[in-house]
Amino acid sequence: MRHTLRIITAAAFLCGLTAVRAQSPCPHATEFRDYNHRIIVPVKVNGHGPYAFLLDTGSQVTIFDPLLVAALHVSKDAGSAKLSGLGAAASARILIADSVELDAQTVDHLDAVVYDLTAMQPQYANARIMGILGENFLEQFNVVINHHSACIHLFHGYSPD
Repeated sequence: MRHTLRIITAAAFLCGLTAVRAQSPCPHATEFRDYNHRIIVPVKVNGHGPYAFLLDTGSQVTIFDPLLVAALHVSKDAGSAKLSGLGAAASARILIADSVELDAQTVDHLDAVVYDLTAMQPQYANARIMGILGENFLEQFNVVINHHSACIHLFHGYSPD
């Protein structure tokens, strides 16, 4: 009887350890992938996804790859824009996404520039980058990035809890 009780106790203890180890390192946040010190986050667009987006705090606007636009049939045209950076410039059209979501936080009616991101793909061999999440999304929230745990958390107010 004592051996049976010890075995049951040991099994319960080991099951408890397994459950603890299986928990996410980001219990109240979203895990991201780090490719060469660049953050790739799972983003939903118009309720579909998640899609791999590069998080770019230096980009003023969110950018959608034309493949994403075609797949989601995003068609609310909002004009055009001139993109510039690193000595290059290009014209691009602007669309309005019904919703863009990261870490259970959503921005409705977000402007997004349509730009071909094919040239970026060799840098991110394990993830097809479908967009760049820019400041026009991020400025709506307080953002905490935990590089050690590879977690990102968006929230309103003064505290992440």
